[in-house]
Amino acid sequence: MDSEEEKSGPSGETHIERVNRLLRELIGLTGQPDASVAVLELQLGEIFTRTLIDPETSDHHLAITALLPRCEQPHYLPRMFSPAGAPPLPPQTDFLWHADQGCYIVVQRIAVDALADERSIMDAILLTADIARDYHLAINAGAASGG
Repeated sequence: MDSEEEKSGPSGETHIERVNRLLRELIGLTGQPDASVAVLELQLGEIFTRTLIDPETSDHHLAITALLPRCEQPHYLPRMFSPAGAPPLPPQTDFLWHADQGCYIVVQRIAVDALADERSIMDAILLTADIARDYHLAINAGAASGG
């Protein structure tokens, strides 16, 4: 149940309703089919992103997952720590190994009330993809230097 504090904008939408609507508008622009859960999938260079309102949490965050390219080389095996040379992760961001996909992922969670419009959603997706790209470069740089 949404409280009055969660209402936003002149239309009286909750933050969740607004972000869900904005996601559906972006999905429509990409030509992806509409589904019961709004999931925006984008290929940004070598990085694939998947964005949705996280249904597993009660605090309603936008979950952006960026999949790094797969690689069969030994330097790309699961690791416990971020690669050397990788920038620090922002708050609410994780660098993880996705065993089912056989690749690393970056997952960023952003509170829906921080997302005002389509541009803020796209900026968050692009930032997450940039983080994933930086981590991919750090992994490969470490392999090239023997680390």
